[in-house]
Amino acid sequence: MRWLTLLIGLTLVAITASAQSRVKLDGLDAAAVERKIGPPAEKEELADSNEVYWIYKTRSGTLSVHFQNSVVVDINPPDFPVETILNSRSTGPSGGTRHADSARGGNMNKDELEGKATAVKGQAKQAFGNVTNDPNLVEEGEDDEAAGNAQDAVGHARRKVGEAIKDVGDAIKK
Repeated sequence: MRWLTLLIGLTLVAITASAQSRVKLDGLDAAAVERKIGPPAEKEELADSNEVYWIYKTRSGTLSVHFQNSVVVDINPPDFPVETILNSRSTGPSGGTRHADSARGGNMNKDELEGKATAVKGQAKQAFGNVTNDPNLVEEGEDDEAAGNAQDAVGHARRKVGEAIKDVGDAIKK
């Protein structure tokens, strides 16, 4: 019975995390969409109208974002996991490939990965603590999530410092 409760708790965490991590595009303007998920692989403008379609191609499938007067009015398919664009390779308008993390400057380091994992573990503990009505587990989960977020932030700062040092070195070489 305890395993069943754990399984239900973890399923609820996964569903909650998935719903919270969904990237919302409705109502955003074109510049905000490009900042949020990057440039599309293709842009199709309809003649004699204010309508434009942006096409994103990923391993998860193809997403079409419909703009009217530069504002998102529809995405197709409506249930497309837009966040997968952030975690996959897509083709940019120049024809070359780009990686979503390249806008942040590179791959995550060990501290960032471990921090994110610890934060997710903390969220799972919180959800399971809520399901089982265990305030100690909820508190432990909050602590784990905070520690994970801090470790992620330290890793991100470390990576940015390393990138800045590399940029200075590259500038000196020129």
